[in-house]
Amino acid sequence: MRRYYHLLIPEGHHGVVTHLHVRSRRERVEYGQILFTVSPRAETGLVSEFKAGEPEKTATQDVPEGMFAIVSPTDGIFYRRPNPQAPPYVEPGSKVTQGTVLALVEVMKCFNPIVYPGEPEYPAVGRIARVVASDATEVKHGSILFIVEPA
Repeated sequence: MRRYYHLLIPEGHHGVVTHLHVRSRRERVEYGQILFTVSPRAETGLVSEFKAGEPEKTATQDVPEGMFAIVSPTDGIFYRRPNPQAPPYVEPGSKVTQGTVLALVEVMKCFNPIVYPGEPEYPAVGRIARVVASDATEVKHGSILFIVEPA
């Protein structure tokens, strides 16, 4: 009793719980029993349908060949420095390796470090080619924060 579990949905998928298959919050359940159904948002009528037009722009479309984008993992406020009096974590030309803190993104008063991931997705040693996001501004999930080139 009193065990809570998180529902993990693959990245890029969205939905709304549309039907509960249990009668109460205190009902015993068995392994593999269906607890609820998640339907795509468009089927529920809770959001408007996607409107045809220009295809949605992806972050990688703005990245020059041979370079890599560091994108925001969430919506929030982007900060280049740990506090207003401190120097920025990185500047254009700074070398970065796996684990180097590049910036912070604040979400509901929680400051989440943006860390250079390194290999295998990125070069082991990179160089900040450009800082795209402005300090103390709002960023959206997937917004490009930095352009990195191999060092």
